[in-house]
Amino acid sequence: MADCTKKFVNFLVDQTPHFQEDVIKAIHPMSGTWLGKVKTEKWPSFMGNTQYFDRYEMVFANPTREWVAKEYEACKGTPCDPESDTIGWGNSRFMVFKETRSIKTQVLCFDQIRDASHAEEHLAQIINDILAFAADTIMSYYIKKRAAQHAKRKIVANKSMDSFTMEWVTSGDNEIYLDTNVDPNNVYKLAPQLLQRLVMPLTLDGYMQDRTFGDSFPRLIELITDMETVWELDKQANTATSNGLNAYWRYTDWTTANDYWRYGLSGQIGNYTVAVDPFNLRFMYVGQVSGKYRYQLVLPYRNVSAEETDGTENWQSGHGLRMEVNPTFEKAQFQISHIWHPGAATLYVAQAESVHPQMPFMARDLAGKWQFAVDNIGCENIRRNKGVFFADFEVAWKPAHPEWSVALFHRREPPCVPEIQTCNTAPTGETQYYSSDNEPCDLWWTNPGCSGEEQIRLVGGVIVIDGTPVNTGLGSSRYDTVSALAAALNNNAVAKLLGTWSAADKDGDGNDDLVLSDATVGTVDLTMECV
Repeated sequence: MADCTKKFVNFLVDQTPHFQEDVIKAIHPMSGTWLGKVKTEKWPSFMGNTQYFDRYEMVFANPTREWVAKEYEACKGTPCDPESDTIGWGNSRFMVFKETRSIKTQVLCFDQIRDASHAEEHLAQIINDILAFAADTIMSYYIKKRAAQHAKRKIVANKSMDSFTMEWVTSGDNEIYLDTNVDPNNVYKLAPQLLQRLVMPLTLDGYMQDRTFGDSFPRLIELITDMETVWELDKQANTATSNGLNAYWRYTDWTTANDYWRYGLSGQIGNYTVAVDPFNLRFMYVGQVSGKYRYQLVLPYRNVSAEETDGTENWQSGHGLRMEVNPTFEKAQFQISHIWHPGAATLYVAQAESVHPQMPFMARDLAGKWQFAVDNIGCENIRRNKGVFFADFEVAWKPAHPEWSVALFHRREPPCVPEIQTCNTAPTGETQYYSSDNEPCDLWWTNPGCSGEEQIRLVGGVIVIDGTPVNTGLGSSRYDTVSALAAALNNNAVAKLLGTWSAADKDGDGNDDLVLSDATVGTVDLTMECV
């Protein structure tokens, strides 16, 4: 009969490693908040790459002209030809020009990918997740950068609300540095009072159109900033008892004002409707370069080799690239937030219209829509089994009303974590119980009933553990009582591992029997004798 407790050999074919059928997709928030905040129009074909637009300007009437008493008596004054002051008018001319960039994938070979086990699912993830969000990211950052660049008011968060200049500096082909006149020691966090100071200037500049109080009351201005700044503005506005900031806001129903918690961290604080952009333009200070203060752009994610461990316990290997959260983005302290108006600018997207029916150029989308090409991809493709995805951007930024936009250069930071100490003493050295099993029954052996000059010993010095005899090393040692034998077993290197040995009258005959409590193995047996 086979012994089922022994190891056995399996000669079945086992193709390893084994893969689960489903493949998990990495999930990261990618879409920003800017694509829906800018008015978009078409740039017609055959209209050049630079255009100009005129703006009719308004003129403020002179309210200081002296008022004179009207005269109507005969032969006195000129009642029918009063003296008049004059009012003029004007216009401004601005230039709008196209800007372009393109992005493409590496060459994909159909004859190669059609043998891959998860080609359909993986390509669907590449197209729907990576490529789609790439176009969103490129356009969102373009809009944020141009909104800051063309804002009429560029304000530093400090007491004097200094104006700042900005110039993007490239490293290779990448705009990663911002040169400004802003000393980092003169930059602070946003405060409710600074936002309050901007309400009336924006109102006078037409933010509320031609109505001083807008179409509804209360009038609201849109602030786009990061999550931590929203939390701090709300906290400052609620600390009326400590610094009176509540008095600086017209809006006093803070229960209603804080409803932004319910709507994706957007809502209303004071005179401002608040939107959170998790990917704001964020910077770390580099130093002074050519008399300017240089800041480096920090992105929310970074791409690393998928062949490097991701830091989790079960990671095995990888191929290509993977994105991960950039920890510097959370810690970066300098940021540009925006006060924005949908009419502040217009984004023009070029149109690739047909020139002539006999010239069938490819109809391309120039707003970042991904298309697939198999011709002229940089390698021979007579079988048309190779191709690349590509996307073209050809856009122009029209600062229609830059006076309705404010770029706010300020500090921010993640919440400061307090170190809170406990008030109770931590327990140490206390016995803990982890098993859910009942306590095992005591094992015991009857006293052999030695009399006169006889002593007790363990036969052969052997204990049988789970059917296997084990030599304790006690040999033929003799003991006057069962208690003395139990003490010897508790001091023995082998016996003490089996539990706790003691002497007790288990059968009620008045003599101590040998007892093993809390046995650590299944079965234990031994024999005592009188000698």
